[in-house]
Amino acid sequence: MSSLVMIVALMAIAGCSGSRDLVRWIPLERALSLQKQSNQPILFYFFSKSCVYCKLMRLNTFSDPQVAKQINSVFIPVKMDIEEKREGEMPSGSKLASAFHIRGVPAFVAVNSDHRTLGRRAGFLTVRNFLSFISKISATDGKTPVKNGIAGE
Repeated sequence: MSSLVMIVALMAIAGCSGSRDLVRWIPLERALSLQKQSNQPILFYFFSKSCVYCKLMRLNTFSDPQVAKQINSVFIPVKMDIEEKREGEMPSGSKLASAFHIRGVPAFVAVNSDHRTLGRRAGFLTVRNFLSFISKISATDGKTPVKNGIAGE
């Protein structure tokens, strides 16, 4: 119970600071088109509107200029709501989360241009931990999978 109170207090403090998400998230359809042209990896961010830790990611991690710069320059960032259930050519957030075996949010999956998984992480990541995760993926050749956020394991 005390950890829940702490999270709510942190959210209130962070909310007052005016922090905002600096990552330029784009829709999946556009991301796939860009990836064909650039061969950059896609970084999927799976979230839920009701997830406290997802809100903390937005307020703390994605509001960090260094994190946003790394994501925006190295990856094609795609934000997917796991509660989204729609039909169409592009998979919904819930279908894509299921395909990647996402069990909880926040969760991150990076895929190369062949749509092979380069790396994945689940749970809230601080700025330091997130930068470590994405730097390990960006240091690979784009073909070597990263397990548990570490290349070659």
